[in-house]
Amino acid sequence: MSGVLGLALGTSVALAGCSSGAGQTGGASAGPVHITLWHAMGGAAGKGIDELVNRFNASRPNIQVTAVYQGSYDDEFNKFKTVQGSDNAPSVMQVYDIGTRYMIDSGAAVPVQGFIDQDHYDMSDFEPNIVAYYTLDGKLHSMPFNSSNPILYYNKTAFKEAGLDPDRPPTTWDELEADARKLAKTGPDGKPTRYGMALAIYGWFFEQYLANQGALYADNGNGRQARATAAV
Repeated sequence: MSGVLGLALGTSVALAGCSSGAGQTGGASAGPVHITLWHAMGGAAGKGIDELVNRFNASRPNIQVTAVYQGSYDDEFNKFKTVQGSDNAPSVMQVYDIGTRYMIDSGAAVPVQGFIDQDHYDMSDFEPNIVAYYTLDGKLHSMPFNSSNPILYYNKTAFKEAGLDPDRPPTTWDELEADARKLAKTGPDGKPTRYGMALAIYGWFFEQYLANQGALYADNGNGRQARATAAV
């Protein structure tokens, strides 16, 4: 059976190439159905995955899930490409957002929309914008899970030192720039001793800033009306 259910960093969970054990359905085996879940969640998040799996297994003895950490999103995705379509492929896997197009084109993933429709699963608690990311042609391809979002932290002590109100963090880019200039410090040699702010250089930050403005990253509706041909 060749099809993966995908979890959707933003990530989603996708139904992928089922392993041999996961292919067993009612009556095919006297034992429980075994499902292998690949994921890229380390540390506390990984412990959270294990807890969810343990709770699921305890509540459904006829279905047993084994969660397997695969390293980074890139490590997991590249490993999947090497086992895609074989008995070594996972039943369910976590895929980072930019892997969505590959999973759709590969034919290795079973869209979760079919399961949602079959079970009349209530999606009303899901954030519409996140669901839209993994939806193409009106069909949700993978289930949103562990979707990421940039968060701004600020140092209240430094705010006080700079004469800023520690209970009023910046809410616009202009305010952020103005506060950062006041927070920045330099030593006698002119070198910075405290930066006004630090920003991780993640490409998806830029994508989200564009989305917040209703702007496109690529042409053809971000590749949804037709394949994207250029960045805009």
